[in-house]
Amino acid sequence: MILHLVDGGFLTQPSWWQNFINDIDDRFPDAFHYYEDEEREQLIKVEFAKVGAILIDDEYDGILGVEFHDDAKATWFIMRWS
Repeated sequence: MILHLVDGGFLTQPSWWQNFINDIDDRFPDAFHYYEDEEREQLIKVEFAKVGAILIDDEYDGILGVEFHDDAKATWFIMRWS
């Protein structure tokens, strides 16, 4: 199952994305303020891997969505972070 992000800024994204990223920023406060964008994105990828997902990203457009290989994990993720 693929959970897609939408065009626009952070506040236009689905609540599951906003809540997940806000949690990462709370748990790793230095990631948002001091790491380079690539390092922060790598941290996000590691955290998604922990829940059985990978980021779908494009060199030019950035992160486009999250792919789960197990629909049950995707459902759990949406329920957990919405």
